[in-house]
Amino acid sequence: MRERSITRDIQKLVWISLATLAAVCIIFLAKQLFENSMSNEALAKQNLLDEVYRVETEFLGARRAEKDFLLRLDAKYIDRHAGIAQKMTADLETIEAHTDGLLDADLSAEVAGLRVAVEQYVQRFAALVASNLSLGLDEESGLQGSLRSAVKTAETSLNEFENPILQVKMLMMRRHEKDFIMRGGQKYVDRLNTRVSEFREFPSQFYPSTEVQAQVLALMADYQTAFNEYAAVYAEEKKAREAVSAAFADAEPLLETIRGVIEEEVAATRKTAETVSSAVLICSSLAVLVTAWMFYGWATRVSRRIVKPWH
Repeated sequence: MRERSITRDIQKLVWISLATLAAVCIIFLAKQLFENSMSNEALAKQNLLDEVYRVETEFLGARRAEKDFLLRLDAKYIDRHAGIAQKMTADLETIEAHTDGLLDADLSAEVAGLRVAVEQYVQRFAALVASNLSLGLDEESGLQGSLRSAVKTAETSLNEFENPILQVKMLMMRRHEKDFIMRGGQKYVDRLNTRVSEFREFPSQFYPSTEVQAQVLALMADYQTAFNEYAAVYAEEKKAREAVSAAFADAEPLLETIRGVIEEEVAATRKTAETVSSAVLICSSLAVLVTAWMFYGWATRVSRRIVKPWH
């Protein structure tokens, strides 16, 4: 009877050890599966965050190409801007495709707003480019070339005969023209048109003949028309610059919000994984310690019963 009791105690020791070992293995397996799941989730969110970083970098690159174009008026920056905009649009599509279902937060409104802001930026830059092409990228092209040709023709006709009053009035027009090109401002347009009106009021005695007068006034009208056309597109170009900057300003806070939320979720996912991993490690260690304590206690009991003298 005593031998059976000892045998059962030994069997219990074995089963306790096996049960504890199985429990620890299951816990570590669950821990590994959970860590893999959390690691994959964190990796997916990090990849999404990298896409957001990439869009930010590309947006700044587009902005730089925009500024280079406006400073240098070189068509190569138009192509560079178009290439960057194409990449930015593709990366935005990737962000849209992976945002839903991956993040705990709902960023659909922010992502949609960002896409609209980027599309507006690209469209407004195209309008800005069109305005600059209309003005002319150099002195020989566009409205700038037409203005330059008109004013030189008018000045040449005045130089064919000597009249200081007419030439001074022409110099005043040129001054207003240069002031407008350098500073902008409707007041310079008004001043030039006023000088043209004053020029037309000069008597015919200021000219060698009425035919010359008619020719000069016609050329002056061409100059005035060319300048007013240039001034109108120049004003449109300034508004186009402001519109481009406004679109970029609309996109910036949306990018910051999207980036901030995803950064927080990446950090939270990694923190959760670390917390669970630590908890599982502590629980496993406690299970091993409890098992060792139980094993020791049970083994001590069995040993005492084995060495206990027969009665």
